[in-house]
Amino acid sequence: MTNEELAKLSMTVAAVRPVVMETKTFPVVMSYLQRFVEIGGVVAEVHPYAKTVWGLITIGYRVLQTQYDQDNKVKDLWDTVCTTIEFLNEAEPLQFVKHLSGTIQAIMEQLHACIVYLTQVKARTKAEAAFAAVFSAESDLTLRKFSDSFADLKIQLDQRINLNQWKVIQHTQSQINSLSIQVNEAVKNSENAELRHLPGFNLGGIQGNSFCLVGTRTKILDDMLDWVVSDSGTSMLWLSGPAGTGKSSIAASFALQLESMHWLGAFFRFRRDSAEEITPCHLFGSIAYQLAMISDDLHAHILAATKKSAHITLLQKQAQDFVVTPLQNSIIAQPLVIVIDALDESAQEADKNGMPGRRSLVQTIVAAFATLPNQ
Repeated sequence: MTNEELAKLSMTVAAVRPVVMETKTFPVVMSYLQRFVEIGGVVAEVHPYAKTVWGLITIGYRVLQTQYDQDNKVKDLWDTVCTTIEFLNEAEPLQFVKHLSGTIQAIMEQLHACIVYLTQVKARTKAEAAFAAVFSAESDLTLRKFSDSFADLKIQLDQRINLNQWKVIQHTQSQINSLSIQVNEAVKNSENAELRHLPGFNLGGIQGNSFCLVGTRTKILDDMLDWVVSDSGTSMLWLSGPAGTGKSSIAASFALQLESMHWLGAFFRFRRDSAEEITPCHLFGSIAYQLAMISDDLHAHILAATKKSAHITLLQKQAQDFVVTPLQNSIIAQPLVIVIDALDESAQEADKNGMPGRRSLVQTIVAAFATLPNQ
């Protein structure tokens, strides 16, 4: 393709692509931000900003989402942010990310200032809000300045890379990329077949569970989410209560909420009435299999452990090799929560005939998971 033909094709792409500001849900906004933070972390100079920005987003998630849902001006601001960084989701940007490190760092700094401002505004007392409400002229001006700053940064990005020509080049490489994807998928399928040697690999997941009715149990679910984002809590949360009080529905609803935020590491429920016998020996293999599907880093560490000792039955060894060590050795950008339901249905109280009982299982969980970080 000649330069003249490339230029004409680029002009055609630009002409038929209208600029439309799409309204997004906040989880979509979060997925854009997480992608941008991950890319920012690739550049050494930007990494401290990436880590700080993600920490602020994680801690202030509920405050930011409430503002997004209730304030159209805040929603417009986040839509502008997404428009600024959306090119990162259109193709693999690592080939030019270092070329854009200065602009990416500027966006990181602007995100940091923006999130600090929004969370501080939300934290004001009612008395202060009477004089400096989010909808006041001063606040509107501040939000407008943030939006304008992100729009200016978008112009800088457009000036530094010609997105239309870049997309044309990407298109000419599509066959090579497609072949590469097919090869990677074949390798991944082979590796996943190896992971299916893990005990209980197919027994996890939230499908088939009952959930809380919409609008019910909101207080306890909110408290559990607060525990997830707290940086001062313990690494384990124990939900107890009499039989029939809805603990399993709460656990499944909590897992569903975590899944929508990409924070669910694994879900496992013991069942006495299951057609397939589920024992404590199935727990850690199932958790490991689910964790391996979350990231390539976890996948690689858990695969290595599986190849080495997939058939071990000692609970402590399973917990350490399949779950704890891979988590400790992997780089994980977001909180990951493992939800285990119905421990009382896992086994008899004491060990019997070489099979671990409920007491041994609980002791293993407490000892192993206590070494994990609280997020």
